[in-house]
Amino acid sequence: MEMCGYQLNAVPVVTTLSDPNPKLSTWLASMVESYLPDITHRVSECGYGCSDHDSWNDAGFPAACISEAGPNDPGLNPNMHTTGDVASILNFDAMATFVKAGLAWVVEMAQ
Repeated sequence: MEMCGYQLNAVPVVTTLSDPNPKLSTWLASMVESYLPDITHRVSECGYGCSDHDSWNDAGFPAACISEAGPNDPGLNPNMHTTGDVASILNFDAMATFVKAGLAWVVEMAQ
């Protein structure tokens, strides 16, 4: 999970990054859609090592990522990596959606 609290919409947005592991990312996207039918789900390609999951994948650990937005999406937090990236701009209710996604991942991986 990467950047999951800056949510501009009333309905939470979960973006699945499709690379660097397309097969695992496709599975993650289908899991998000199955377990979280009431959210807006997007798929976005990073095209470069835009998040920590790329480093894990490069080290031989299959990895996938969900985020609030892809690297070129209009919902990307403009305060990211600045002093303006503070808790008061985060939507904690929407962040709970990512907790649900994480729990769904654990349930599915345990089967």
